[in-house]
Amino acid sequence: MIFVKFEVKFLIMIKWHKKQLDKIMKKFGLNTYQIAWISYIKGIIITVILYEYLF
Repeated sequence: MIFVKFEVKFLIMIKWHKKQLDKIMKKFGLNTYQIAWISYIKGIIITVILYEYLF
């Protein structure tokens, strides 16, 4: 029963996230390839920052 509630909440969150991403893509005129590159570069930047402060 707990897993069913979790699954429903998870699916609601996924739908919300997709709607938010679509809004951002339309607002800035981006396609999925550009979003993927932005996410990749953001991940590299966050990794470098964490590495510098933690080690």
